[in-house]
Amino acid sequence: MPLTGDLRARSADANILPLLFPDIDNAAGLLTANATVAGSLAAPRIEVRIELANGEFDSYRLNLALRELNVRADLSNDGLEFRGAGRAGDGRLDLDGRYSWRGGKSRGDLHLQGQNLLVADLPEYRVVASPDLRFRIDGQRIDVAGDVVIPSALLQPNQITGAVRASDDARYVGEHSAEREGKFIVHSEIRITMGEDVRVEAFGLQGQITGGVGLTMHTRETPVGRGALGVAVGRYEAYGQKLEITRGQLLFDSSPLDDPGLDIEARREIETTTVGVNVRGTLQEPRVTFFSDPAMPQTQIVSYLLTGKSVDTMQSGMTSTTRSTQDALAVQGGGLLASQLGRRLGLDEVGVESSTGSAGESNSSLVLGKFLSPRLFISYGISLTESINTLKLRYTMSERWTLKTESGEHQSADVEYTIEK
Repeated sequence: MPLTGDLRARSADANILPLLFPDIDNAAGLLTANATVAGSLAAPRIEVRIELANGEFDSYRLNLALRELNVRADLSNDGLEFRGAGRAGDGRLDLDGRYSWRGGKSRGDLHLQGQNLLVADLPEYRVVASPDLRFRIDGQRIDVAGDVVIPSALLQPNQITGAVRASDDARYVGEHSAEREGKFIVHSEIRITMGEDVRVEAFGLQGQITGGVGLTMHTRETPVGRGALGVAVGRYEAYGQKLEITRGQLLFDSSPLDDPGLDIEARREIETTTVGVNVRGTLQEPRVTFFSDPAMPQTQIVSYLLTGKSVDTMQSGMTSTTRSTQDALAVQGGGLLASQLGRRLGLDEVGVESSTGSAGESNSSLVLGKFLSPRLFISYGISLTESINTLKLRYTMSERWTLKTESGEHQSADVEYTIEK
């Protein structure tokens, strides 16, 4: 029995799309669909054309706003073909592709290309990107290849964490391995290149980021990089002192993205004296050495670097300000050594913390922490200046509720409720 038929649908608002795509927080535009049915009951032939005109998509997580989206998709018994264009900031985005499921196996290609797309517009990060990426689907495997140029970016993170890698014995409550791995196996080979206006201004560091890194990412494997990122025209300011970064590179030689090699040199000129610091090794295992011209003891170099004065001058004119600076430097240096020690002992958190007592005195403590379960974290603080030890427990009851207790000089218990905006 032959089949014939037509169906037309029209929606003045594309707000159904956030229900289908969770990363889309807001959608608008004219959405239309036209379908024709032919063939027979035994072998029906269905063709559907879906069009989005003047669409708008918003993703609040990155403050990404896509505008003037025009997309056309043709769906048939065998597959899907689509083409679209839009705008993000001052840049234009084009995409086209096809996806088929003929013979019970899925195959597809997608080409995404853009120029000067505003992909993130947050107070901490503003990034403009020009991607040229190709996606190939073959069954459950997705291959991603191409280039991403960053013409301009301003990175101003307001905080940085001392996070460590999850323990090897960490387990995720209520989450199965198949869910973590996902349905698809993704292999990516992407080259990221910095343009002429990529800047960082954070934690006393100001500079222009240069270079590029080739990224290799594969499902269930650690992402690695090849290439180098450098800091040009850079300076670092801390404790009121300014250091010129004469050489600064993160080196990726098929190394994990979170553990690049370091090649950093910073120096400062004080009258006729030059002092500086070299950082080698890797991000996880840095090696720090000092140099000077003329030559002098290491303690003198560090004093000149961080205070602009010699040790003798510091001792003869010690003030509360310089004492505070020394305490802060002790915490920073101790934290570096402690973090390296913690990795060797298998602890999740090792560091040096500084606090101020009720009388205004400074107190530094060595803190050792370990996850006893995915939800329960315990830490033990040993004071370096007083005979006071502190035991803390943190239990994560849910995504928003956390129970914290402290036993030491003071006893306390708190229940925290977290709201993310």
